[in-house]
Amino acid sequence: MRVTDSPGFVVRRIEGVFFLEAMRLLDEGVAGVDEIDGILRKHGHLKGGPFEHMDALGLDAVLALLESIHKRSGGKGRFEPHPVLRKLVGAGQTGRPSGAGFYDYRFKHPVPALMVDRKSFQLDPLLSDALLSFTRKGGAPQTTSTEQYVFARILAAVINEAGFVHAEAVATSGDVDAAMVEGSVFPRGPLAWADDIGHNTTAGVLKALNGNADDNRFEACPLFAR
Repeated sequence: MRVTDSPGFVVRRIEGVFFLEAMRLLDEGVAGVDEIDGILRKHGHLKGGPFEHMDALGLDAVLALLESIHKRSGGKGRFEPHPVLRKLVGAGQTGRPSGAGFYDYRFKHPVPALMVDRKSFQLDPLLSDALLSFTRKGGAPQTTSTEQYVFARILAAVINEAGFVHAEAVATSGDVDAAMVEGSVFPRGPLAWADDIGHNTTAGVLKALNGNADDNRFEACPLFAR
């Protein structure tokens, strides 16, 4: 596998948006730590959810990684470290090594260390239709509206970033996918996943999500630009 020099290279760069979109969903009150992890495990068949994975890596290491990628990317908003991560690291809650992070590991079975401030959300019809199509074709046919929203936002962000990595000639599409399967928690490569979903469907959900975001972070990479 050959890659060119790039902020975060392949795996950590793509994981960066995986982590950040999960934190945004938590901060928005869409779902809790264990719910978000559970949705990705159940419907995406990931080996670990974003919060479990961050805790395993160490939140101080994740923060340092995101700060580096954010700086080296020229300050792109989609890589900006989230305040909840800074708060946990500042409090010494750096994940499994410290006994607590997004989960509290002092118990036999880890429990969420952060409670969600749940808020209701409404989706416009265009976004709702795009989410439904994307999740069904992505392998999650039986989902609630919350599960659709969580699954689609996180997976779409991951697929889109993988597309940027490929478009910038950091690595071939095959190498991007192989890196994510071998070096992360994903059961299959994000670009192969997008092929299964369909590029038009992926483009549609990115456009709909970006229309509901205030920071343009779902702007489609060249592969999905329509």
